[in-house]
Amino acid sequence: MSDGNGGANYSYTYTPVATGTINKLALTVTAATDTKTYDGTTSSAATPTSGALGAGDTATFTQAFTTRDFGIGNKTLTPAGW
Repeated sequence: MSDGNGGANYSYTYTPVATGTINKLALTVTAATDTKTYDGTTSSAATPTSGALGAGDTATFTQAFTTRDFGIGNKTLTPAGW
């Protein structure tokens, strides 16, 4: 249906009718077990795992040993990402 003048005799104003909130998605990133020979760095070749990302989201996760020192006992791995 047409009014014959392309709507030129109408004016309109958009009025928001609702407000909303977007909440952060809780995400747990867990370091993966890794073993390496001493090389003077904290680098780790393993990739941490994460919970489900939101639809359309992508992420890059890395991890590193918290110390470069060798020794007896387990060393802590710390995951990071963006």
